[in-house]
Amino acid sequence: MPTYDLEGNRTGLPHTKRGGLPYEIEAFGYRRRHTPRGNSVEFTAKQLWRDAPLWAKYMVGEVSVVVDGSTPRLSRQVPEFRNARDRELYCTAVEYATSAGRPLDGLNHADPLENFPATRRVSGGVTFEDMLWDVHDDASAGVLVTAAQSSTAGYGGVRELYRYLQRMQKAYSAEQRIPAASDAGGFKVVDDAVSANRLPIGQVAFRTVSMADVVYKWMRVPLGWPPPKGWAPPGGAPYWPPRVNPVSTLTPENFPARDRFKGTVNSEYWDVGPIRGYAWAPETLLYVGYDDSNQYTDAAGVRCCDYVFNFKYKEGGWNKFLSARGEWVRVSLDGTSSGTQPYAESDFNYLFEYQA
Repeated sequence: MPTYDLEGNRTGLPHTKRGGLPYEIEAFGYRRRHTPRGNSVEFTAKQLWRDAPLWAKYMVGEVSVVVDGSTPRLSRQVPEFRNARDRELYCTAVEYATSAGRPLDGLNHADPLENFPATRRVSGGVTFEDMLWDVHDDASAGVLVTAAQSSTAGYGGVRELYRYLQRMQKAYSAEQRIPAASDAGGFKVVDDAVSANRLPIGQVAFRTVSMADVVYKWMRVPLGWPPPKGWAPPGGAPYWPPRVNPVSTLTPENFPARDRFKGTVNSEYWDVGPIRGYAWAPETLLYVGYDDSNQYTDAAGVRCCDYVFNFKYKEGGWNKFLSARGEWVRVSLDGTSSGTQPYAESDFNYLFEYQA
């Protein structure tokens, strides 16, 4: 029976789907976990010290900005994944714990650049687990967008809505007041027998409407992406991050969409195509701001952020109010459809994609 080893016969070793880089797994340290909230696989793996940085990138995936023609876009190399008995798990962590052996190039346990410790091999824990969001590479996400465009009357949205996006909402009801000049004169005492007893109690009427606090958490995004509208990428890679602030002039029109869109509502049906999408009707979702405090450098050396976008949903829409009859009506300052409405409209797709 052949013996497989990183420095010998490597044909029988597991290898990464991206790049085909082999590594060893300690068979008797293989651990599975099944819980009501998810599943995971943990094991101890070995890798050559010289290949360890590249192997870590292959295992946990990468994110970058590329340019198609003249249009910059986000590109993702997904983490290593495996089907663990009908469960698709993704590599979320590689943690080196021990090192062994003299470096292959004969150095005395020191790398040639800075004399930091160098060894022959490294070993440590690797974790595969369920993701709370969909994971797709560029090609598979593009296929989903194309399919959704035809099935949602053109409201398929943009590619980043289909991956690395965790959606959450806290739904509740609220009392929406109806103007006191209503035909009914507000609430009245109930008396089915004697109409004269149905007197107003002096309280303004109200109607219960549906509301929600909505959160979109966009995972592992290059810090500052997407850039301001019309940002011109450099002539060659690396395209992002730029060396200076991409806001070329200090005018609101040149700020990123995440800043320009605050206090606006969705102009069209939005987040319709993704299987996890909420399918918001026009003007029902109000963008109130974002949180970019979770910043970090990922395994590939990319400065990233987990952006949290905050919204508020209101039944009927933010540019409609209840009339004296208790009906939803559109309003403007001059009473015409071209007049100024309480909330301006924005295309929320550009919170997640470059806008030319």
